[in-house]
Amino acid sequence: MAKAKSRFRWTTKKRAFVRLYTTPGPTLYNGAQSARHAGFSPHTAAQIATRLLRDPLVRKAIDKKMRKLSMSAEEAMHRLTEMGRGTIAPFLSTNENGDISIDLDNEDAQSNLHLVKKVKQSRKRLITGKGADKEETIEIRTELEIHDAKDALDKIARVRGLYQDKDKNGDPMQPLYKVYVGIDPDQV
Repeated sequence: MAKAKSRFRWTTKKRAFVRLYTTPGPTLYNGAQSARHAGFSPHTAAQIATRLLRDPLVRKAIDKKMRKLSMSAEEAMHRLTEMGRGTIAPFLSTNENGDISIDLDNEDAQSNLHLVKKVKQSRKRLITGKGADKEETIEIRTELEIHDAKDALDKIARVRGLYQDKDKNGDPMQPLYKVYVGIDPDQV
């Protein structure tokens, strides 16, 4: 029995559509914009995008590209583990007077910047005295916040199944998604 031939053919515009649809920027996940920028007619771009996004081969190409761009389950767990074990120590330095300051330039700090959640710096102008005795100083205050270790540990415990949320009746809730570490999701 002869196989039915697929009517789908890769074209330059279709390849451009997939690339634009999966590239961060104004066209990311925007079918109509991606179709217009790929060279399809602006008048029919939305309809073309809908048709392309329903095509199994285009969908497969988009999914494949997004899998390459996205973080693997192993990397996500590794990052959470680093956050759970994270400490502010690599970002602190002490001078000869024993004063502690934030140092983001040292090698240890540079290799741990992914642990930083927020850095905030404020300047305050202080004026003391009057007339000829008037002095002006600038006070610089820097605050550093790293990702919450407890939150990271909580997420790891959930993924590892160490405890389970319960609904309002006290019954175990089913997970909204499952994370497979070390397993190809296509094989599940």
